[in-house]
Amino acid sequence: MLGVGPTDLWDSSGILIFETDSAMVQDNVVNNSQSGIEAETWCCLAPSSSQSQFVKKEVLGSAWGIAVDAIAWAVGTGNPIANNNKAVNNLVTGALGGHSGGTVGGLDSVTTFATEVKNNKVINNIITGSLWPVDHTGTKTKVHAVKPIEH
Repeated sequence: MLGVGPTDLWDSSGILIFETDSAMVQDNVVNNSQSGIEAETWCCLAPSSSQSQFVKKEVLGSAWGIAVDAIAWAVGTGNPIANNNKAVNNLVTGALGGHSGGTVGGLDSVTTFATEVKNNKVINNIITGSLWPVDHTGTKTKVHAVKPIEH
């Protein structure tokens, strides 16, 4: 990835939940993708990517392990919302130089719209091999019991 815009180079998302609410993603293995599992909205087709759950997954070799993002691009039609998503009981091992095991946040690249990222939970995950275990900028995000792998 060269940047963070919609026209920048992006290799792949293992599992992408795009502008969809209430998805359950459970018992999957994702190998060597740029983002392992991602719930994201740009507010193009639907305003929200909320209330999804990522449970008992293995995300191996991803720069971003599990991501929840609301991104305000110029292509959007309103305020993107990513609220009440849960990542629970996952194993995330980052790629060499991986950014983060978990990312929860919003990005405003235009001043017309405002992102909303609230009440997301990253709980009881094993995260290793990333610069940051969990990088979050959302409001009322709950991050706890991030466990290192024991050898």
